[in-house]
Amino acid sequence: MQAMGVETKPPNVQVMDHSNPLARLNGVHIEQVRRIAEACLGCEMANEYMIYELSPTPGHKSGPELVHVKEVGSSFCNRQCCGPCRHLTAEMYTVHDNRPIGTYRKGQGLAWCVGCCAATATLVTNVGKGGEQHYDVGNPHGCQCPGCTPLGFTLGDFDFRGDCSCCGHTPCGQYVFNVTNKNTGAEDGSVVKLRQGCADIFYKINKYSLTFPADATEEQKVQLIAAAIHSDFNYFEQKKNNN
Repeated sequence: MQAMGVETKPPNVQVMDHSNPLARLNGVHIEQVRRIAEACLGCEMANEYMIYELSPTPGHKSGPELVHVKEVGSSFCNRQCCGPCRHLTAEMYTVHDNRPIGTYRKGQGLAWCVGCCAATATLVTNVGKGGEQHYDVGNPHGCQCPGCTPLGFTLGDFDFRGDCSCCGHTPCGQYVFNVTNKNTGAEDGSVVKLRQGCADIFYKINKYSLTFPADATEEQKVQLIAAAIHSDFNYFEQKKNNN
């Protein structure tokens, strides 16, 4: 007989921990929210991203939305005039309980530039028992011209390095960032900008597939999600033909 107040579950059934949705995931699928104003009027709207569990089928999502990322702090005029060069803040939070897990900030400019055109970028995470953690996004590879030189940056515990691929920056192209743990030197995980389908091209959105390192903590998983958001704002935003 079941005791009063005791919750039971069938054997071998995995229950989602809504307070920590990233903990059990091996990867995530990121989709930019569609904006009809961008598709039909050409207006640059504030970016938002929906994050799902990565499906075993490559390039697809599984289950409900788990994490949401929303751009704040950029005015309508600034978005139209500056496009991907705009300064912005992107808030990351869990969908189930609106729990903040990270804040990404980008200054005016683009992170792959150098000199006065270069943008600084930072990430503040708020997960785990360590409280807030602050990271600067690094650009150790100097000036990078998307499509002509390999793209790369550092964020938190990881180094992200892509190939020299002109096709990867086209709507029909796929671009892969390999992930290296700076502390151990181990290469494990990836951040992939997926090929755009017809609907993606019409709505001018990008999608990403992230594979987490096998031993990644929740903190590190937030770092990888922020890396995808960083690459979208700095490398692929201007390639969507909406600026």
